[in-house]
Amino acid sequence: MPRLADRGRLLATAQEHVDLLDLIIARKADEAEELMRRHIGHVRGVWATGEDTAAQARE
Repeated sequence: MPRLADRGRLLATAQEHVDLLDLIIARKADEAEELMRRHIGHVRGVWATGEDTAAQARE
């Protein structure tokens, strides 16, 4: 986690949790599902390698 925090990625990952809850509260199931899929996809890369593989794919 320190490496993620040093790179400024930990806060963005945590913010997705808040965003997801907001979507659930607003009953926006399709948007919540899409965010969850993106979140899981890039978190896998972040936690496994320390790199955001989804961001790398967009570059």
